[in-house]
Amino acid sequence: RTIQAGTFSIELSSEVLGKGGQATVLKAMNSSTGALLAVKVFHGTATDSAASMQQREYSKLAECEHPNVITVYGLVSMDTEDDYDPTAANTPAQAMLVMEYLAGGTLSDIMAVSRGALRSAVIRKYTHDILCGLEY
Repeated sequence: RTIQAGTFSIELSSEVLGKGGQATVLKAMNSSTGALLAVKVFHGTATDSAASMQQREYSKLAECEHPNVITVYGLVSMDTEDDYDPTAANTPAQAMLVMEYLAGGTLSDIMAVSRGALRSAVIRKYTHDILCGLEY
């Protein structure tokens, strides 16, 4: 499914990168450049409160410029008549937060592959990177 997002088109994949109570993160591609993206599709009924929270999340992340904090490219309001979250049984989507795509999976994925037996050096590296991002 291709969605127009500001000045570029985003081709949404059905590959789910993550899912929570308020949104689903899908793998996507910038149709113009071929760059991979992560798109957080907020689902549910649009309210002023939800829109305000989404705008705050975007604004805070957009201010950040740090190697341990994800880069956001934009917050796109959705036309609920035409656009939907393909992973939520056609529940209308409110907005999409367009972000950089980071390959490699989540820390949970890495722990599952290693069966929870990460070396102490790996644990230190991840802990350091997470704390640096939080400190920023």
